[in-house]
Amino acid sequence: LLPVYDGDVRPLWQIRLGMTLYDLLARYRNTARHKLVPPPAGLRQDGLRGVVQFYDSQVNDARFCVDNLRHAADLGAVCANYCEVTGFRTGAAKVRDAISNVECEIPARFFVNAAGPWVPQLAELAGQRVPLSPTKGVHLLLPRVTAGHGIFFQARSDGRLLFVLPWGDCSLVGTTDTDFSGDPTTARVEPADVDYLLRELRWILPDAPTDIITTFAGVRALLGNNRAPSARTREHRIVRHNDHFLSIVGGKYTTYRLIAQQVVDQLTHRPCRTGTTPIPAYPVSVETACREEMALTLDDVMWRRTGWALSQAGGREKAEEVAEIMARELGWDNDRTAAEVARYLKGRTWHS
Repeated sequence: LLPVYDGDVRPLWQIRLGMTLYDLLARYRNTARHKLVPPPAGLRQDGLRGVVQFYDSQVNDARFCVDNLRHAADLGAVCANYCEVTGFRTGAAKVRDAISNVECEIPARFFVNAAGPWVPQLAELAGQRVPLSPTKGVHLLLPRVTAGHGIFFQARSDGRLLFVLPWGDCSLVGTTDTDFSGDPTTARVEPADVDYLLRELRWILPDAPTDIITTFAGVRALLGNNRAPSARTREHRIVRHNDHFLSIVGGKYTTYRLIAQQVVDQLTHRPCRTGTTPIPAYPVSVETACREEMALTLDDVMWRRTGWALSQAGGREKAEEVAEIMARELGWDNDRTAAEVARYLKGRTWHS
């Protein structure tokens, strides 16, 4: 649902025009066309000009990444986890296993730098420069706010579009869009980010619960330019540095298969099959994650294999249950098991 109020940056007629274009771009193959609907319970009524209903999709991004990796392995790719590229020499990449600390070299005819927000750092190891203007996005996980629908709304303070989305037994509230510099692994949710999102949420849904279950932050790998963070393009560029090395700069989930096809077309004369090859959905269990998906830490399973961290059931009891199974699978002793639980709970807890 997209409610429109007096004073919004985008008036109702403009929103409806945009939704009509949205329907046309989908070639009317979406679940249904947009329409005006009565406001749901709990939505602010003061100044409300109308509520537009439309349909969109959502994805568990971490699980989606793992499914792509498993499919690649099924098709013959060799996948490595917890490995860091430390440099390049002619025809080979230098790699360090972060678990065993063993170093080796991996020879290849081509190297594709698809490291997202880490693209500039990896390119620099090859003596290349890549322009990037990354931004940080923050999400809050709250108890379920809406009955069964999402809400996109225009922020009072800056006119940006924010969202409240159903996520299992919870709701995701997001997202910020602020400049970011430095190592993407250091991206954190700051009190100012939380204050901004909760302030806007309380305006649109005055009675919404605001007890934060957990938070997470990510870095968008956006093409370099001087525009404001939320106005930067989500387009991509493939930078061919030399005959053996290229970088993918920018892009987003909805175009990742197009990007893959363009890369394959540049590097080989074989036809790319990504447009006709579906990604299988794999069953998920703790045992499967350990045996077939290279899960080595409790965080791997709770955040990146199952998504249990982003649910109301993802607290200590679930963490200890999963850790016990992983201990049997991976041979952890009691100290290691307890340390994994403590680290996970610390990372999941929001500290203001």
